[in-house]
Amino acid sequence: ARWDVEQALTQIEVKPDSAWMTPKLENIYQQIIAATKMIEGLHQHLHQPSQEASENSLIDVNAAIQTAQATLAENYHYVIPEGIQIKTEFCKDRPYILAANADSVCEVFRILIKNAGEALRTSGEIRITTEMQENNGEGEREVCITIRDNGPGVPPANRTRLFDLNPSSKKGG
Repeated sequence: ARWDVEQALTQIEVKPDSAWMTPKLENIYQQIIAATKMIEGLHQHLHQPSQEASENSLIDVNAAIQTAQATLAENYHYVIPEGIQIKTEFCKDRPYILAANADSVCEVFRILIKNAGEALRTSGEIRITTEMQENNGEGEREVCITIRDNGPGVPPANRTRLFDLNPSSKKGG
């Protein structure tokens, strides 16, 4: 699908007198490529074998966060700027969660860390903590994962859309 989009876009001719259109077409091209990647990712996710999706495994939360940090540049071509510090405080009990797909868990952490870095832009701190907490006073425990930055926060006008599909207050989405 990506090749078809790229092939179609290369057939668009820009006349010399329309130089003002070149940046607009480049922006459209980049948005189409990004949308194509999102659609391909959704397609892969939706077409996983049902047996694989139903099998749960224990996932080491600390290791998943470390993997997310290590693969951020590889998966998103995004590098945390030098002025941003990432501080981690991991639970020594090695918290585990039961999940169907370790890659999906890492993906969630990558997105949250990337978003925190983008919110801070050039300087600040991202603090990542994991801990075990009592759940109900009867000895049951749960994993608490916090990824927090000291950026400007979400503007009040955008807070109602936080859990909508693909909400963004960033330029370009």
